[in-house]
Amino acid sequence: MRWFEGDIVQAVTQSRARNAVFVVFVEGENETSEKISEAINDVAVSTKLEGSNFVSIHFKSGSQTFNQFSQIYRDPPVPSLYFIGRNGSPIEIVTEIGNAKDLIDKIENIENIHLGKTPVNPTPSAPASAPTNDGVAKESEPSTSTVPLDDRVERAKELLEEKRNKKKQQEEEEARQKEMQRRKEGQNVQELKRWQQEQELKQLKEERLKEKKMEQEARQRVLDQIAQDRADRNARNASSASSPSVAQQGISAPTSAARNSNEARLQFRLPDGSTYSNRFDADATLGEVRQYILTNVTLPFRDFSLATMFPRREFFTQDNTSTLRDLELVPSSVMLILPAGGRVVASQNNTGLIGLAQTLLMFLTYPVTRLFTFIRQIFSGPPSNGGNTTSAAPTQSQRQGSNQQDKRPQRRSGGAYRRSGNSNVHRLHQNQSSSDDENNTWNGNSTQQM
Repeated sequence: MRWFEGDIVQAVTQSRARNAVFVVFVEGENETSEKISEAINDVAVSTKLEGSNFVSIHFKSGSQTFNQFSQIYRDPPVPSLYFIGRNGSPIEIVTEIGNAKDLIDKIENIENIHLGKTPVNPTPSAPASAPTNDGVAKESEPSTSTVPLDDRVERAKELLEEKRNKKKQQEEEEARQKEMQRRKEGQNVQELKRWQQEQELKQLKEERLKEKKMEQEARQRVLDQIAQDRADRNARNASSASSPSVAQQGISAPTSAARNSNEARLQFRLPDGSTYSNRFDADATLGEVRQYILTNVTLPFRDFSLATMFPRREFFTQDNTSTLRDLELVPSSVMLILPAGGRVVASQNNTGLIGLAQTLLMFLTYPVTRLFTFIRQIFSGPPSNGGNTTSAAPTQSQRQGSNQQDKRPQRRSGGAYRRSGNSNVHRLHQNQSSSDDENNTWNGNSTQQM
């Protein structure tokens, strides 16, 4: 089948110009559409439709041309074959076809109606009721040749108009049902939105209450923490207020012990590391202690001074009249016997790492030495005649002192000599009287040692 190649507007214009029947085939995708398409493609049918009395066009359902055609003829059935006359009204609408011969008969009848010819009745003796074609609703009418063609055309138009009205009413009813359904759906949507809003408001309210509760709990925790901090601060203030009395009691305890003690246990330590111990009366003077040292302790030097390490303190000549209780040497203390003038102390501070190590060693061994001396004093008993409690240390020190005096070399004026012993403390030689020569020593690092 050769169809018109223009659009629907051009096809309508062409049919009016040629005074031909406008044929429109709305093609679908079902089996009925395939049957109609096969019938149209028949040689006899296509020859008729390609003739001068017809302008034929076809399009598929859903295409743009179909939409244009639907605006003119509302809701065209799919598939369908429209035969439209000169006035634009459909002469016949074919929706079903049995075979190609039936379609040829329909085309010939439509052609006769269009050209004003009387259609040939194949069965003149048949009853007066005209046959009803498939897909076309027609009322029974006489088939005799006496019925005018105009009446039949008018009857067909009335039937088409009636069908159109029914279809219009059906469309209006469907539109009304759709509108009612749309309104019902709109109401349901509004109800759903209202329910969602209520749920959101409820959730927001619950979240707000939860936030307020959390804020109250956090505030209460802060208040509790502030109260706890205030209580701790008050407790600390009360403790700090009572601490001076406790400290005063701690300070007064040794003072009262020193005040109540009638005996002072003193340990004397020489620069070479040797120690001597003795007990004195708490009211004895420092001068008596010096006299005891001169009498019972072998010194490597004549003039000496006394000092304590903890706390660091040095005793001078004006302290000789003070009692041991006044000098806070009761009930026990450790005294360092140093060369007079304090130069050894300064020298000791300048010996660097050796002096620091010696001081640290003395600090660490002092508690052990003190404990050992205390135990020994308990088991050895009180000293006789105020003598030295150390057993062999004085005799051995005396022997070492005499040997050192015999072995001491002669010194040059302004020179230096090396002193035998275990101590690294030495003194510079000064040009004083011959009685002070033994007190003038050099540091062990001097290059002028002998």
